[in-house]
Amino acid sequence: MKKYLIGALIAGLALLASCRDRIPKIDEEVPIQEESQPARLATVVLPQDGGDFTIKTGEVIEYSRQVWGSVGETYSVNYDESAFKMEYVDSKEGRTVTPGGDQSVGTTYLEALKKGNFEIEVEHRFRGKTRKVVKYNITVK
Repeated sequence: MKKYLIGALIAGLALLASCRDRIPKIDEEVPIQEESQPARLATVVLPQDGGDFTIKTGEVIEYSRQVWGSVGETYSVNYDESAFKMEYVDSKEGRTVTPGGDQSVGTTYLEALKKGNFEIEVEHRFRGKTRKVVKYNITVK
């Protein structure tokens, strides 16, 4: 039994010795790796009231709106799926664990994939019923 304990102790010390160069010192700064974001040429932030916009292929359209799932405050974006690649990000900032504490800001990113004239509709809904539809005319060059 003694042989196994001594062997394990020696193996542990050898492992520590091999890692000593990778362990940061107390006064050494450790670099923080941030999440990588996809490279984008440019971003056009859409206003809440619609409009006409011109972008280039590869550029991104951004639309943000408050969402509150438990209350029924949501939105959806209708777009040509062959012309845009969509990514949705739901911010969790400000959320609480109390009932109704799930409000956040939903952001939709649409990357232009091809040239042409397209219409994007954003449907604002409350408890499943459409409250407002906002239209955007997008020209991709």
